[in-house]
Amino acid sequence: MKRHIATALILGMGFAAETPQAASAAERIETVLSARGPERGAIWRTSQFGHLKSAGRFRRNEIAKVFVDEGMVFAEWSGQLSAPQPRRIETEELDAEWMAHCPGGRWFMSRRELMPSGGQMWAIQVYGDAADTANLQIVATAADAATNGGSNAFTVNYVQSAEAARLSVRGNRDGEVQRAWSATAPTLAELRERHPIMVGNYLEPALGKMMC
Repeated sequence: MKRHIATALILGMGFAAETPQAASAAERIETVLSARGPERGAIWRTSQFGHLKSAGRFRRNEIAKVFVDEGMVFAEWSGQLSAPQPRRIETEELDAEWMAHCPGGRWFMSRRELMPSGGQMWAIQVYGDAADTANLQIVATAADAATNGGSNAFTVNYVQSAEAARLSVRGNRDGEVQRAWSATAPTLAELRERHPIMVGNYLEPALGKMMC
């Protein structure tokens, strides 16, 4: 299968208003706003998953595989680790922490950055279905690592099934709440064709951080 690694990142865009609708799953992750200015160019977050039991050390592709093929996102649970309860996962990354939970057919995986990348702190969650790799949800929050009196942050929510792909974005710019934006198309490919800036600016960076 031909896999497309999403890497596009377009900065400095506001939120266009098409169909205002709040992201229903945004409350599942923390609201990341501003952080204090870094000393010596580095910002470290405290661990959010440190209290969880460890499932062991795995490579990222041994947890789950997230990839794009034929204009759709797919998420496959590897089945190589046991996580009937939420478990911390040790990976090759030192600047991000991972956790996963797979109580049955549905599974959940989260990546949370401990240091900024591209001037932002990211927290990303993937909700998958072992019985249908195209039935998934991705919720990601990104916030400026350092702001001067204001706060810039956004939450992107992508929900996909075999019938449709829906993207919504909401957030703050310079401390002001922006109007929510959302759009739906039959596939991610068509969503990207209709709204290339929104997909490239908000969804593709999150996908790129979860792909192996």
